[in-house]
Amino acid sequence: MRKEIVGSDKVFIGRLADTDVREFAFDLSEYTSCMDGSFSVSCLFVLPSKSDSEAYAIAIDHYRLEGSQLIWIPTNAECSETGWGKFEVILYNDGQQIASLMWRVQVGKSLAGDEEPPEGWENYIIAVERLVDEIEDMTATASVDNSVGTPSVVVTTEGGDGEPFSINFAFHNLKGDAGAKGDKGDTGEKGDKGDKGEKGDKGDKGDKGDKGDKGDKGDKGDKGDKGDKGDTPDLSDSAPLMDGTASAGTSDEASRADHVHPHDTDLLPTDTATGNPVAVSDAWATNAEGLSIKLEPIQDLHGYDAPWPEGGGKNKIGITEYGGGLYNQPIGTDMKLTTQVMDASQLGNTTTISVATAWRGRLFATDVLPVGTYHINVTVGDNTASRLSAYKANADFVTTSNAFNQVGNGTLSWTTTLDETGRILLWAGANAVTDLIVTNMQVESGSSFTSFAPYSNICPITGRDEVSVTRTDGDGQQSLSLTIPLGDTVYGGTVDVVKGVLTVDKAMVECRTARRYENSSGYYWYTTSIDLGVRPISGLNAGLISNRLHTIVNVTVGSIDGELSWYANGIIRWKEQSGMTIVEYLAYLADNPLQFCYELATPITLTLTPQDLALLQGDNVITSDGTITLTYKCEIQKYIQKLIASLV
Repeated sequence: MRKEIVGSDKVFIGRLADTDVREFAFDLSEYTSCMDGSFSVSCLFVLPSKSDSEAYAIAIDHYRLEGSQLIWIPTNAECSETGWGKFEVILYNDGQQIASLMWRVQVGKSLAGDEEPPEGWENYIIAVERLVDEIEDMTATASVDNSVGTPSVVVTTEGGDGEPFSINFAFHNLKGDAGAKGDKGDTGEKGDKGDKGEKGDKGDKGDKGDKGDKGDKGDKGDKGDKGDKGDTPDLSDSAPLMDGTASAGTSDEASRADHVHPHDTDLLPTDTATGNPVAVSDAWATNAEGLSIKLEPIQDLHGYDAPWPEGGGKNKIGITEYGGGLYNQPIGTDMKLTTQVMDASQLGNTTTISVATAWRGRLFATDVLPVGTYHINVTVGDNTASRLSAYKANADFVTTSNAFNQVGNGTLSWTTTLDETGRILLWAGANAVTDLIVTNMQVESGSSFTSFAPYSNICPITGRDEVSVTRTDGDGQQSLSLTIPLGDTVYGGTVDVVKGVLTVDKAMVECRTARRYENSSGYYWYTTSIDLGVRPISGLNAGLISNRLHTIVNVTVGSIDGELSWYANGIIRWKEQSGMTIVEYLAYLADNPLQFCYELATPITLTLTPQDLALLQGDNVITSDGTITLTYKCEIQKYIQKLIASLV
């Protein structure tokens, strides 16, 4: 019997409910229908195992292709271990791998020896026999005598072989129901007089009598002789004690006249300030109650709101120069241009064009653009005889329209429309033997120029292996610095300086390889096999950034270069370099790795050495490498004034 596998259906083999299935048919038409040329497959089966370290794959050769269907006939080799395994099919188009498909496979009780999988009808008979064994028809009669004694129960039943048998039960020490209350008995005769009791205890003492009248005052006695002068006590060198529970004391030392008692800072109010820097003016001169630093990844976005790969931003003018770069004749509609890579220094917003003779310049091209309206903008300076020309061309750089020219210096711009997919070619030159400075060269969607953006914005991500904290007074004097080693590179987290605790909540990985997938609509994307851990669905994209890709919320990517998102637990999907083949892209990625910085599903807590930050009386300014949260003791008067001001 054959079972058709649809989509991501699970596959069951072994002695389970599908044991009557001898063949499994997998429909590959979704992938083969869009292939040019021949296709082929290879199959692997990952045996079930108790842990990932024990899992291993075996090559499968007992399959055949019927049109766009792959037929798999399981054997004893795949049934040798029970549990969940995987069946992988790798598709090739003219010898090039294009996709890897995976189904989960549950293996039931393995077949013994060299037996082939059982026929379907055999499993049916086994299932029926199991059900028959579980069926029993039973009838029973029982009676119990409530009288005192040993009543019994006899149960008669008919077993699976049709023969009756009896089971006897005996019940001991049964007690009957309580009887009714009996009548009250007759009053008994009066008993004999008892013996005399012992003597009782002595009674309590009577109340005290009233106090008598006070006697007359006696005569004053004679004055006594003056006593000897006492010894001078030792002076204490210890600081006076702070206020506390009243006590007469036990010390035989005397305090000095100018002694000062310490303040009881436990009674001072506490306040909190957040920011970087943090400035407070009402601090008490004691150690900070709390000091935490929130760290984020270090990434310079070069003044823009996000990174983007080559061609992934709004400016579609690429880094490629066409036609050798110099021309001294008009460009006709039948001219096909060749490519030449430009110098890396031309990646910025300024290009210097060397002009040797009259009307010489350079030609630039956009990426392949979809149908739509585009605005062209270039600023030309320091040459009154400059010219800017634009052409429409197809994807192969063959022009499809005559040039639109503008002559002069300053900002030259116009809007054009592509009626079909193609490119915009831009030629800038000058009629003079001098250099021509071209700035803000940009082609973007729409009908007006927005702020200039480069063709690419690569923004590397770095972390920290230590945190610095600096405290000064309001005038930048009395500086005090702390350095907190983190033990390793940290890309995000919180450092509790006073408690000595580091909570790491972000991590970063570099990806130098990828797998490419493409759907039936022509969209493709890349994924990484790096395990980034399980994440809740509600926060898949939380904190996710890259060195050259945008972070998006939608988990479906494949339409725009620069998209990036979580696809599933531990997997990231992205798209860039749409003009490259997979071979070209893998070579590019090996030399230009993608960085992914992401939030950990479960933060990691590490122990550091606690450090105190001594605060000055009054003004304090605290700076650090991240957002500061400072908890401190306040001067009472200033604290009250601040509370009153907040209520006004």
